[in-house]
Amino acid sequence: EVGNVSVSATGVVRIGRNDASASGNITVSAAINSSGTTILHLITGAAVADGNATGNDITETSLAIESVSGIGSGTTLETAVTNLAFNNTTSNAVTISNSGALTIASVDGVPTSSNGGTTTTITATSPITFAVNTSSVGTATYTSDDDNLAGNDDNITVNAGVTVEVTGAASDLIFQSGDRIIIN
Repeated sequence: EVGNVSVSATGVVRIGRNDASASGNITVSAAINSSGTTILHLITGAAVADGNATGNDITETSLAIESVSGIGSGTTLETAVTNLAFNNTTSNAVTISNSGALTIASVDGVPTSSNGGTTTTITATSPITFAVNTSSVGTATYTSDDDNLAGNDDNITVNAGVTVEVTGAASDLIFQSGDRIIIN
Protein backbone atom coordinates (compact mmCIF):
# COMPACT_ATOMS: atom_id res chain seq x y z
CA GLU A 1 0.00 0.00 0.00
CA VAL A 2 1.28 3.41 -0.93
CA GLY A 3 0.47 6.14 1.56
CA ASN A 4 0.97 9.18 -0.63
CA VAL A 5 1.60 9.88 -4.30
CA SER A 6 2.29 13.43 -5.39
CA VAL A 7 3.36 14.94 -8.71
CA SER A 8 4.81 18.43 -8.62
CA ALA A 9 4.67 21.00 -11.38
CA THR A 10 8.43 20.64 -11.74
CA GLY A 11 8.30 17.01 -12.85
CA VAL A 12 8.91 15.32 -9.49
CA VAL A 13 6.95 12.21 -8.51
CA ARG A 14 7.03 11.26 -4.82
CA ILE A 15 5.60 7.92 -3.73
CA GLY A 16 5.14 6.90 -0.10
CA ARG A 17 6.05 8.39 3.23
CA ASN A 18 8.43 7.68 6.07
CA ASP A 19 6.75 7.99 9.44
CA ALA A 20 5.62 5.73 12.28
CA SER A 21 2.56 4.61 10.28
CA ALA A 22 4.45 3.85 7.05
CA SER A 23 5.51 0.27 7.66
CA GLY A 24 4.67 -1.30 4.29
CA ASN A 25 7.15 -2.17 1.56
CA ILE A 26 7.19 -0.52 -1.82
CA THR A 27 7.40 -3.38 -4.32
CA VAL A 28 8.12 -2.54 -7.95
CA SER A 29 5.99 -5.22 -9.64
CA ALA A 30 6.08 -3.78 -13.16
CA ALA A 31 8.47 -1.49 -15.00
CA ILE A 32 8.24 2.21 -14.15
CA ASN A 33 9.06 4.27 -17.26
CA SER A 34 8.60 7.95 -16.64
CA SER A 35 7.14 10.35 -19.12
CA GLY A 36 7.03 14.05 -18.40
CA THR A 37 8.93 13.75 -15.13
CA THR A 38 12.61 14.02 -14.24
CA ILE A 39 12.70 12.77 -10.63
CA LEU A 40 11.18 9.76 -8.91
CA HIS A 41 11.40 9.70 -5.12
CA LEU A 42 10.40 6.50 -3.26
CA ILE A 43 9.95 6.83 0.52
CA THR A 44 9.00 4.06 2.94
CA GLY A 45 9.32 3.08 6.57
CA ALA A 46 10.10 -0.46 5.34
CA ALA A 47 11.89 -1.78 2.21
CA VAL A 48 11.93 -1.09 -1.52
CA ALA A 49 11.75 -4.45 -3.26
CA ASP A 50 12.05 -5.76 -6.81
CA GLY A 51 8.97 -7.73 -7.84
CA ASN A 52 9.46 -7.18 -11.59
CA ALA A 53 10.78 -10.32 -13.25
CA THR A 54 12.38 -8.86 -16.39
CA GLY A 55 14.12 -5.73 -17.59
CA ASN A 56 14.73 -2.47 -15.79
CA ASP A 57 12.46 -1.83 -12.83
CA ILE A 58 12.81 1.96 -12.94
CA THR A 59 13.73 4.24 -15.86
CA GLU A 60 14.03 7.92 -14.91
CA THR A 61 16.55 10.76 -15.05
CA SER A 62 17.01 11.01 -11.26
CA LEU A 63 15.99 8.57 -8.53
CA ALA A 64 15.92 9.07 -4.76
CA ILE A 65 15.13 6.12 -2.48
CA GLU A 66 14.62 6.40 1.28
CA SER A 67 13.97 3.20 3.23
CA VAL A 68 14.42 1.64 6.64
CA SER A 69 14.94 -2.05 5.87
CA GLY A 70 16.65 -2.41 2.52
CA ILE A 71 16.67 -1.52 -1.17
CA GLY A 72 16.73 -4.43 -3.58
CA SER A 73 17.81 -6.54 -0.63
CA GLY A 74 16.32 -9.86 -1.74
CA THR A 75 16.49 -9.33 -5.50
CA THR A 76 18.59 -6.65 -7.17
CA LEU A 77 16.69 -3.49 -8.11
CA GLU A 78 17.46 -2.83 -11.80
CA THR A 79 17.47 0.80 -12.89
CA ALA A 80 18.22 2.99 -15.88
CA VAL A 81 18.86 6.34 -14.21
CA THR A 82 21.46 9.07 -14.52
CA ASN A 83 21.46 10.27 -10.90
CA LEU A 84 20.88 8.19 -7.76
CA ALA A 85 20.52 9.06 -4.09
CA PHE A 86 19.79 6.40 -1.48
CA ASN A 87 19.32 6.33 2.27
CA ASN A 88 18.60 3.03 4.02
CA THR A 89 18.64 3.69 7.75
CA THR A 90 18.44 0.47 9.74
CA SER A 91 18.75 -3.02 8.27
CA ASN A 92 19.41 -5.20 5.22
CA ALA A 93 21.30 -4.53 2.02
CA VAL A 94 21.22 -1.98 -0.75
CA THR A 95 21.61 -3.77 -4.10
CA ILE A 96 21.16 -1.80 -7.34
CA SER A 97 22.23 -2.55 -10.91
CA ASN A 98 22.09 0.40 -13.32
CA SER A 99 22.02 0.32 -17.09
CA GLY A 100 24.23 3.18 -18.28
CA ALA A 101 26.35 5.86 -16.63
CA LEU A 102 25.50 6.55 -12.99
CA THR A 103 26.22 9.50 -10.71
CA ILE A 104 25.66 9.13 -6.97
CA ALA A 105 24.29 12.62 -6.39
CA SER A 106 21.97 14.76 -4.31
CA VAL A 107 18.40 14.13 -5.52
CA ASP A 108 15.20 15.78 -4.29
CA GLY A 109 16.40 16.66 -0.80
CA VAL A 110 18.49 13.52 -0.20
CA PRO A 111 21.89 15.26 0.08
CA THR A 112 24.16 12.24 0.58
CA SER A 113 23.85 8.48 0.12
CA SER A 114 24.15 5.92 2.91
CA ASN A 115 23.28 2.42 4.03
CA GLY A 116 22.92 1.93 7.79
CA GLY A 117 21.96 -1.71 7.23
CA THR A 118 24.37 -4.31 5.89
CA THR A 119 26.17 -4.49 2.53
CA THR A 120 25.94 -2.08 -0.37
CA THR A 121 26.37 -3.29 -3.95
CA ILE A 122 26.05 -0.82 -6.83
CA THR A 123 26.83 -1.84 -10.41
CA ALA A 124 26.65 0.27 -13.58
CA THR A 125 27.21 -0.78 -17.18
CA SER A 126 29.19 2.38 -17.71
CA PRO A 127 31.02 4.88 -15.48
CA ILE A 128 30.14 5.57 -11.84
CA THR A 129 30.79 9.05 -10.43
CA PHE A 130 30.50 9.95 -6.76
CA ALA A 131 29.36 13.58 -6.52
CA VAL A 132 28.26 13.38 -2.84
CA ASN A 133 29.51 11.70 0.33
CA THR A 134 28.51 8.03 0.39
CA SER A 135 28.76 5.55 3.27
CA SER A 136 27.88 2.00 4.20
CA VAL A 137 28.00 0.20 7.54
CA GLY A 138 28.76 -3.10 5.80
CA THR A 139 31.09 -3.90 2.94
CA ALA A 140 30.43 -1.67 -0.07
CA THR A 141 31.17 -2.85 -3.61
CA TYR A 142 30.94 -0.43 -6.53
CA THR A 143 31.45 -1.87 -10.03
CA SER A 144 31.62 -0.13 -13.41
CA ASP A 145 31.41 -2.88 -16.02
CA ASP A 146 33.77 -2.79 -18.99
CA ASP A 147 31.85 -2.24 -22.24
CA ASN A 148 34.85 -3.46 -24.28
CA LEU A 149 34.60 -0.42 -26.55
CA ALA A 150 37.44 1.89 -27.50
CA GLY A 151 38.32 4.52 -24.94
CA ASN A 152 38.80 4.48 -21.20
CA ASP A 153 35.36 5.57 -20.11
CA ASP A 154 34.27 2.79 -17.76
CA ASN A 155 35.77 4.55 -14.76
CA ILE A 156 34.86 4.98 -11.14
CA THR A 157 35.44 8.62 -10.19
CA VAL A 158 35.30 10.19 -6.74
CA ASN A 159 34.96 13.95 -7.16
CA ALA A 160 37.11 16.38 -5.19
CA GLY A 161 35.87 16.95 -1.64
CA VAL A 162 33.73 13.79 -1.66
CA THR A 163 34.21 10.92 0.81
CA VAL A 164 33.23 7.32 0.04
CA GLU A 165 33.57 5.14 3.14
CA VAL A 166 32.56 2.09 5.12
CA THR A 167 32.03 2.53 8.84
CA GLY A 168 31.51 -0.98 10.17
CA ALA A 169 34.18 -3.11 11.78
CA ALA A 170 35.72 -5.65 9.39
CA SER A 171 33.96 -4.05 6.41
CA ASP A 172 35.67 -3.37 3.10
CA LEU A 173 35.33 -0.68 0.45
CA ILE A 174 35.71 -2.30 -2.97
CA PHE A 175 35.99 -0.45 -6.28
CA GLN A 176 35.90 -2.67 -9.38
CA SER A 177 36.39 -0.64 -12.54
CA GLY A 178 36.19 -1.62 -16.19
CA ASP A 179 38.96 0.90 -16.87
CA ARG A 180 40.26 3.26 -14.19
CA ILE A 181 39.64 4.41 -10.61
CA ILE A 182 40.03 8.17 -10.31
CA ILE A 183 40.11 9.84 -6.90
CA ASN A 184 40.26 13.62 -7.12
